[in-house]
Amino acid sequence: NASTPAILTMLLLLTGSLEGFLSVFSTSAVIAGSLVVLFCWFRMHRTRFFMPRRELLNVEHPPPKLPESMFGWLFAVWRMDEQTILRSAGLDVLVYLRFIALCLKLFWNFLLVALALITINKFGE
Repeated sequence: NASTPAILTMLLLLTGSLEGFLSVFSTSAVIAGSLVVLFCWFRMHRTRFFMPRRELLNVEHPPPKLPESMFGWLFAVWRMDEQTILRSAGLDVLVYLRFIALCLKLFWNFLLVALALITINKFGE
């Protein structure tokens, strides 16, 4: 069908049907969301395991105190300056967080381009 977007056609060919794709996507989203919530819960209740440098007494540069809320730590880490991360966690963590930030920026840019292309493909002649 000429009016079907290319990405949707590709997904239909890979999964066999739109219902199959939505089923797989929703199952994956529920599992991923459950794992994120489980990690955040363990992070709040097992601080000795997830924040061992915070528990030690003789650490030269202890990490800053993070919020106690379930998802509050995400925003605190995102807003943390690079010098604090470098002093308290090390260069490898700083490079990893910068890589994640780059991946998120690329994802949002590619998503905008993909949405524009899908729209052009759907409504173009």
